[in-house]
Amino acid sequence: MNIYMVRHGQTEMNVKRVYYGSTDCDINSTGVLQAEKLSEFFKNIDLDIIISSDLKRAYHTAQIIKGDRNIDIVKDERLREINFGDWENRTFSDIRENDPENYKIWTKNWLDIKFPNGESYMEFASRIEKAFFDIIEKYKNCNNILITSHNGTLSSLLCTAIDAGQKNFWRFKIEHGTYTMISVNDGYAILEKYNCNI
Repeated sequence: MNIYMVRHGQTEMNVKRVYYGSTDCDINSTGVLQAEKLSEFFKNIDLDIIISSDLKRAYHTAQIIKGDRNIDIVKDERLREINFGDWENRTFSDIRENDPENYKIWTKNWLDIKFPNGESYMEFASRIEKAFFDIIEKYKNCNNILITSHNGTLSSLLCTAIDAGQKNFWRFKIEHGTYTMISVNDGYAILEKYNCNI
């Protein structure tokens, strides 16, 4: 089984460089072009299924990649980005300057501390892990699966898939307009492609 992973196309929130995990926004014109380029690549891949985060930016990306082909897109809300809670739609500098106490607590224990009124990283990673193992079990007879989701989600998924450990989350960054691919055989995953440009 090959699992292809694509981060949603660029959004205006990316341009503004704010945290926006659970905020539901669409891709911008650059994001549409990124998805269209990926669609050209995936025309040559016989996809069995596309599984997408249910947030607009990921689902719209999936729709563009699918094009007019007869491929089901399954929405899975577990593949959403982490919920930043009160830090949603705020910049790094704003958080550091205006919520210094919570920022300091989070930087010392980012794995376990919840974002104010949001998720902790380990809560987030737990739902991603569950989704990943459910996917490889449910679609074990498929040859090629595409997951369209978010940078944090796919980085955490890679930590789980290749047994890198969640502490290595920051070692991964999934770029817009690229694809990453792992092969999974008997539950053992190998990272075959990473941030490949089209």
